[in-house]
Amino acid sequence: MCGIIGQLNFRGTVDRALFDAMRDTLVHRGPDGYGTEIRHDGRLALGHRRLSILDLSERGHQPMSNEDGTVWITFNGEIYNFGPLREQLLTAGHHFRSTTDTEVLVHGYEEWGLEGLLGRIKGMFAFGLWDERRGKLVLVRDRFGIKPLVYHADADRLVFASEIKACTRDPALKKVLREDALADYFLYSYVPHPDTVWEGLHKLRPAHYLEVDAATGAQRMVRYWSLPERIEPLPYPAALERTDELMREAVRQHLVSDVPVGLFLSGGYDSSAVLLYMRELGQEVDAFSLGFAGSERSEHHPAATIAGALGAEHHVRLLHYEDEVFPLIERLVRHYDEPFAVSSQLTYHYIAEYAARTHKVVLGGDGGDELLAGYHWYAQLNDWRAGPRSYLRALRGQASLREQRLEVYAREQTGVYHYLRGRGILSPEWLGRLEGRAYDYFDRHYGQSDDAIKSWQRLDIDTFMLDNCLQRADSSSMLHSLEVRVPFLDHELFEFVYSLPSDRYFDPQQPKRMLYDKLSGKLPASVLERGKQGFGFQHRDALKGPAYQDFVNRGELVKLGILAGPVDFGRITGEEAYHLVFLEQWLRIN
Repeated sequence: MCGIIGQLNFRGTVDRALFDAMRDTLVHRGPDGYGTEIRHDGRLALGHRRLSILDLSERGHQPMSNEDGTVWITFNGEIYNFGPLREQLLTAGHHFRSTTDTEVLVHGYEEWGLEGLLGRIKGMFAFGLWDERRGKLVLVRDRFGIKPLVYHADADRLVFASEIKACTRDPALKKVLREDALADYFLYSYVPHPDTVWEGLHKLRPAHYLEVDAATGAQRMVRYWSLPERIEPLPYPAALERTDELMREAVRQHLVSDVPVGLFLSGGYDSSAVLLYMRELGQEVDAFSLGFAGSERSEHHPAATIAGALGAEHHVRLLHYEDEVFPLIERLVRHYDEPFAVSSQLTYHYIAEYAARTHKVVLGGDGGDELLAGYHWYAQLNDWRAGPRSYLRALRGQASLREQRLEVYAREQTGVYHYLRGRGILSPEWLGRLEGRAYDYFDRHYGQSDDAIKSWQRLDIDTFMLDNCLQRADSSSMLHSLEVRVPFLDHELFEFVYSLPSDRYFDPQQPKRMLYDKLSGKLPASVLERGKQGFGFQHRDALKGPAYQDFVNRGELVKLGILAGPVDFGRITGEEAYHLVFLEQWLRIN
């Protein structure tokens, strides 16, 4: 896991000193080493900050090339099946200087071409690859968008990096704020793909690559993978057996590392199942959990039971209500680069910082709810089939079936917007902007399947998982130089489960039925029968104090006319307060 950056100039050469300064804004992503390679008569620079996971020697140094220096790469991520691919390439006559997965990408590109390489690799990745013979720079992002990649292109140059801050370190990139991005923030709690908060700076879409011609600057954007829409009507026992095989293999591959691999352990099915597979594979496990003092819902209690039942060494970080989070919010604002406010990013920060004291790599349970339709809104869709909720009854006869289903989902995902609107906190001007954009992002991604459950799964993958869950996981972990791997997002596992009829894995009476059946008999009933809860910050009400209220009411939100007037934090929730505090801090810094 690393930080990557590159610059291709169409006019003039790269300023090496400035480029290295841009590269080193990513030091948190790669504290173990760094490198810059200048090519193309000084007009191309590739930069890298290294977090050493595979081949800890200098042989793993990046940027990395083939034998004759005609193919160069700067790579962030992990290729989990690099071992078998390496053997194929050795048999084909390629010579390796390291035991890294990075070098497999270089030789794989030579042997199979870009599409052939991307069709073979399994993993999480973002990379920039320079083909000197063809005069082409290619930017690539993994299938689900686990690893980030942003880029800016104008008439003079193209710049790309793992994070926005590396690009905007260049004073030539003028930061022009997109006010639409602030409207989206109030709707979704983040700035949706492929946009960023700044004009002209974009996020590369998952499962896409961007090819750039160094001579002309011409760009070609290509989607190289999509989740297949096919149905394999296997009976449940056969489907469960095959899912179990694929999940075990995914976990086995995610354990390949030259440093110890730990686990984020909550009290839920996803991380519990990952732990069970790790133990079945003979792995000794350090499991890390977060606890909240004074909370009866704190997940460190069931996590301790799970760790004990499955034989893991359990480590708990306990947070107290009086812990000061104001300085942490400022740190997260600077790190996330653009408005992003879900209070679970606080939770993720604390557990990542704790695990990073002893580990460089952990596995996590992200993706399990998308894989197995486990979020509570799937059950709500099932309830709605029988009879719509009160706020939807008025839609009967006025809206299509698609619009009614989308309304169920959007209400779940835009709760903060509805609270702020209902309490009259936002000014009429900004409410008008929001009303005009409400649900646009979800609407663009909904309806990709005839099956309502599968359509919501695709919607989650393309929006909530990508822009909320995976962004939070990457940013909060890499702040502490910690790599988080997510075996549920193995694409072969995902393709198989999604190919099943949805009733094989979605049961409204038993969420994530397949994991429940896997864990039954291995964990106590008290754990298995617990209701699902998210990874939220359980001390959210601490954000409603007078210091936070004064901070918001005397700042940029008022000057910009976003607020209707002074906000009484006693009338809002901790989650709403967090949104206002985070944006206020972001506006002051930027």
